[in-house]
Amino acid sequence: MTPSPESDQQFNKWYDDEHIPMLSVVPGWLSAKRFVLCASIYQSTGTTTAARRAPKYLAVHELENVQVFDKSEYRAATSTPWRTEVMESLKEKQRSVMEYVGQLDEFADATQK
Repeated sequence: MTPSPESDQQFNKWYDDEHIPMLSVVPGWLSAKRFVLCASIYQSTGTTTAARRAPKYLAVHELENVQVFDKSEYRAATSTPWRTEVMESLKEKQRSVMEYVGQLDEFADATQK
């Protein structure tokens, strides 16, 4: 997600004070981690010339399964007036749902040394 510069502080306040606390009580919501962009390289292998920018913030949420999105607690967490205001101030947003496929053995061994 990339908030506009003038809404960045409000975005972070909403995320920390409302969004994460509300998601933390959703059954099946296991964890959440937030990251801020430090550097980005974009290389296109196609014929498109459109420039892409990485989002300023990335959140990685771990869920039991995708049915978590059907829970009433999730709908409540994503239906607040404050969230609506914040979402309208975003310049860019994207949500992807992925499945964990495993850790590479060479990295697993390096962390044990």
